[in-house]
Amino acid sequence: MGGHIKRSVTALPVHGETVLVRADLDVPIVHGSVDPSFLRPAIHTIRYLLAHSNKVVVVGHVSRPDGIDESFSTRLIAKTLANLLQVPVHYVGAVTGSKAMMAIRRAPKRSVVLLENLRFDAREEKNDAEFAAELAKTTGAKYFVQDDRRSVQHTFASTVAITNYIPAVAGFNVIDVWDGPGVKSLLDA
Repeated sequence: MGGHIKRSVTALPVHGETVLVRADLDVPIVHGSVDPSFLRPAIHTIRYLLAHSNKVVVVGHVSRPDGIDESFSTRLIAKTLANLLQVPVHYVGAVTGSKAMMAIRRAPKRSVVLLENLRFDAREEKNDAEFAAELAKTTGAKYFVQDDRRSVQHTFASTVAITNYIPAVAGFNVIDVWDGPGVKSLLDA
C-alpha cells in the first residue's frame, strides 16, 4: 500500500470535544520511573488537541503483561506525562466500564485522562470488536486519533476495530507511515 493519509488530526473540526488518542506508551519503566524522552513523541498531538479546548482520553499499552500486572500499569506513566504536558493527567485504573466512563465525563475540557494498559484485557490483541465497541462507548469520543507509530503495524482492537465505531484520523506521529493495518483502517475510513 502506498499513498498519503489524507485524514490527519489537523483536519478535525473539533473544539470542546472528547477525543480518544492511541499513544505510544510502551516505554521502559525502571524502579517505577519513566525517562521523559520516551514519551516526548506523544506530546505534540495531545498538546494540539488541548489547544483546541478538547478533552483528551489517552490509551496505549506497556510491554506484554500476562494479565493484570501492576508493574506495567499506565499509572506509572501519568506523572511523567503530566510533567511533559504541564497539565494534570487524570489516571483511571480501567480501560472500559463505568469507572472509566464516569472519570471521563467528570473531566473538564482541556484535560487529559489516561486509561489503564490496554493489554490488561486479552481482547485488545485479538482485535476484538466487542472490546473496541466498549472502548468507544466508555470514552464517548467524537474522534479517534491514531498516534502510535509502532502499533499501526498490528491489528489490535485499539488500532483497527475501533475505527468501526469512531471516525478516525492520523496523529502527527503516523502521518507519514503508509503500511500496516492500523493505517489502512484510517485510509479506508
